[in-house]
Amino acid sequence: MKTDDDKSLLLREVKNDTEQIINNTSAIKQDTSQIQSDLRQVLFEISQLHLAVQSRSHQLGSGLDSEPHNHVLERYLWDLKTDAETVLGDPDHLEDLSDGENEENG
Repeated sequence: MKTDDDKSLLLREVKNDTEQIINNTSAIKQDTSQIQSDLRQVLFEISQLHLAVQSRSHQLGSGLDSEPHNHVLERYLWDLKTDAETVLGDPDHLEDLSDGENEENG
């Protein structure tokens, strides 16, 4: 049978563990918020790179499809954008994916 001292010790340990969990949860929330902010910045930078590639292609008088390196770069940027949006859980991205699959299969 447990004594009052044992119960008191157990209660203190549970309280300390609970406080640690609360602190860890708060830190996780902060980190998650920072990741979301950073990913939004990454998405913005990707869109700027995409515009720069398009602009450069038009300045040189070639379309994106006519230069193999442009196609590779566009595909890479699209993949980065897809990954970032997936992490963010962006609903617009999920719609874009289903539309793209329908176009490819249709």
